Amino acid sequence: MRLLHGRVSIELHTLKSGTGRPLLLLHALGASAEAWSEAAAEWYHGPAYALDFSGHGKSDHVRGGAYHSEYFLADADLALQQIAEPCVLVGAGIGAYVALLLAGARADQILAALLLEGAGLEGGGSRPGHEIETDTVPEGIEGFERFIAAASVDYAKSTDPLVAQCDRALRPLDYVSSFARAAKPMLFSARVGREFHAPDWWQTAFEANQAVSAPENWLDALDALISQTHSRGANSKSHK
Repeated sequence: MRLLHGRVSIELHTLKSGTGRPLLLLHALGASAEAWSEAAAEWYHGPAYALDFSGHGKSDHVRGGAYHSEYFLADADLALQQIAEPCVLVGAGIGAYVALLLAGARADQILAALLLEGAGLEGGGSRPGHEIETDTVPEGIEGFERFIAAASVDYAKSTDPLVAQCDRALRPLDYVSSFARAAKPMLFSARVGREFHAPDWWQTAFEANQAVSAPENWLDALDALISQTHSRGANSKSHK
């Protein structure tokens, strides 16, 4: 289904219909809704949706390329409002960062969230001048164009290469903490920190949220997340 974000039309894919708690999937930088396997949607017991962020998949490109994480957050918020029910949320890479922001901003509508590794997870550090090791900051128009060309080489063909700049945006720790504290308890991929570098924002959010490391298989992690949601719901009813 098509959703209008300002002048940009974005695509929300229905992977599976049904009843129960909806699942909303947010892809990594340079990917699309197609990255989520059909098997995952079939395994999930309720309705499952996958969003194409602006500049990705079947969604429109932003004229001028003014992409940033909060723009994708607004995309995801539109999807959430379209689904119109409290959701279970899964995000990979930059989708994990957006999932954190959405889980904190819409804590009453996000039942639980699972954060996974993927492209765009790093960001540009937590403070100005804090670049990722072995990386350099592009200077001037030519430097920026070289950076975009190199960073976008592995993106899906439908992707606007300019989305690459999102992986250089700052992710201040106090900003991250405020969303993590507001969100319900989340699950974080155990592979980050062991097989993949854990950026500062990831570690800060994990501690601020009092989060739990997810099982190796993300389908198992999602199952655990849903069970956790059921348990919280049952406990809250018992206290009434």
